[in-house]
Amino acid sequence: RQNHQLQTMTAIWLLPVVACEVAASSAGMLVAHLPADLHSFHLLMAGYVLWGISVLPAFAILTILMLRMALHQLPEKEVAISSWLSLGPIGTGALGLLLLGQQAQRVAPSVGFHQFANVF
Repeated sequence: RQNHQLQTMTAIWLLPVVACEVAASSAGMLVAHLPADLHSFHLLMAGYVLWGISVLPAFAILTILMLRMALHQLPEKEVAISSWLSLGPIGTGALGLLLLGQQAQRVAPSVGFHQFANVF
């Protein structure tokens, strides 16, 4: 049985969550090289779903991590470098949303979702 405590938490907890953000960013990059059709729209929607299911848990973990840093001292020197991992979800999440939004303006009108393109 594992024993999790706040003072032993590190940013390594973010690694399983960030994979969906990276896949969402990749979807935004892939759609840029595909013709604006229904298949591109499906890939775009899959990217938005992946982005949506990863950002909320990532920010929840980041919030708990900031609480840990405020209440307890810095992590041990063996895992101190993992503190830089907290920048990953922020940067990757922003990149994914920018890429998906840029491609939504191109792909969504071609399948009849003109209002969707304006929102995203």
